[in-house]
Amino acid sequence: MGVRASLRRYHVWLGWLVALPFLFWTVSGLVMVAKPIEEVRGTALIADPEPIALTAGLVVPRIEGRAVSSLKLVKRAGGPRWVVDFADGDSRLADPGGRFALHRQGERRRNQPGRSRQPAAGASPGDGRLAGPHGR
Repeated sequence: MGVRASLRRYHVWLGWLVALPFLFWTVSGLVMVAKPIEEVRGTALIADPEPIALTAGLVVPRIEGRAVSSLKLVKRAGGPRWVVDFADGDSRLADPGGRFALHRQGERRRNQPGRSRQPAAGASPGDGRLAGPHGR
């Protein structure tokens, strides 16, 4: 078999390899057009948010000398947080229990209560290698 015949065969298979994703994309688009838009959006699949459970009393953050445009209590991964939007466009987060003060959104808190900055007593630094799946 010659070089031209093998290149022709590879060209045909490469064409199928490229065309199949486009074919699936087109068919899935046609299916989405045929379905009602409410079903495509999936709004019926979204659960209603659960109420925020507070274990301690609710403490409103202290704000001195700045105009506030909104104050909201939202649910976050680390627990409920106050979101304070200031009139100048700045936004801060605060703990509703009053354990830590206002900080910028996305800013890491270095001295957050409950988090240690020192290694545990008696912990060895190890040899710098990652342990395998069975700790070896």
